[in-house]
Amino acid sequence: MVLSEIGTRGTVAANLCQVYDLTGAIAYTGPVGVGQAVALLVLSPLGGAAGRR
Repeated sequence: MVLSEIGTRGTVAANLCQVYDLTGAIAYTGPVGVGQAVALLVLSPLGGAAGRR
């Protein structure tokens, strides 16, 4: 569980760095970060519930 969480956080950070590198504007990292947070907070519990069935 802990290793999975470390990998998830690393992926999020890498995605934000890539957005900044491609655009050169920090303003674009905000919407990307919000999108990733929504996906983690909303879709993760749904996937866990579906996996338990």
